[in-house]
Amino acid sequence: MKKPVAKKTNSDDMCIACGDEPGGLNLWRPKKEWELKGWLCEPCFDEWEKSDNELKKNCIVCNAKLGFMPRRAKKVWNLKGYLCKNCWNLQDSKT
Repeated sequence: MKKPVAKKTNSDDMCIACGDEPGGLNLWRPKKEWELKGWLCEPCFDEWEKSDNELKKNCIVCNAKLGFMPRRAKKVWNLKGYLCKNCWNLQDSKT
């Protein structure tokens, strides 16, 4: 008598944010600066991109409006977001 085989879930076919299994063709690779390992479904990708765009609007230290080139905070600074040129130089000079 044959036993039913449970479906094996491949972690490559799942969204790392919500755990949904939309299939390999409907998954999106996260942007490098998000520091995520795996794939995202389209709704989760859109959500991450929207929150990332919100972070790029203002400096997280002085709340100044960011210009053309926002600078990403280094990992050792323990800041999440983007900095203006002056705050980035100030943080860099502290280390």
